[in-house]
Amino acid sequence: MDKTVVLGSILAVFVVSSLMMSPAVAASVHEFTAIALSFSDEFKVRITATAEIPQDGTGVSYGYGVVTEEYFFDTILVTATHGGFLESAVQHGPEDPKWHSHYLTLTDDGDVDNVCTGLEIADISYDAPGDVKIYGENIVFDGVKTLDSVNPMTGESNTFHGGENIVAIISFDLTPVFNDGELTNVCVDVNGLYPIQ
Repeated sequence: MDKTVVLGSILAVFVVSSLMMSPAVAASVHEFTAIALSFSDEFKVRITATAEIPQDGTGVSYGYGVVTEEYFFDTILVTATHGGFLESAVQHGPEDPKWHSHYLTLTDDGDVDNVCTGLEIADISYDAPGDVKIYGENIVFDGVKTLDSVNPMTGESNTFHGGENIVAIISFDLTPVFNDGELTNVCVDVNGLYPIQ
């Protein structure tokens, strides 16, 4: 099924009010004008922001997510850029801010060491579920719906299933948490959430 959603120049349909946008990332890269979806055995998603998306995210940690389950926290396909920590097979090292993708689940109930005040990553794939391309204001995911991988923070195996629908698009900032130099938690501040009708 192919679907295009035109959003206009709105800031957000919903904003998670308890979380504030990081001043390090310009607001316009968190705002969308259009979303194009193709979702069958594999998926293709194109998100168009209201400003050019930096190819090199040095100095910032942010990204976009595609919520693929009705329950918001269950399965989210994300693409992100950050330096300072390594949690992807696509990165060449901890200081490599190359755009890359993951599947992840989120939690807000404090069961991951009670470190983050809001949302944080509960599980994440080390392997990328697909390719990410960035050009101008556009970011495109090409990938698979099911992925067997491992959580880079715990070393535990995991499997993600992309579900049958795309229910929302989100934009977010990331804050890593370290203990004795080891990445232990990643806090997620959602800036915009755009439901897909």
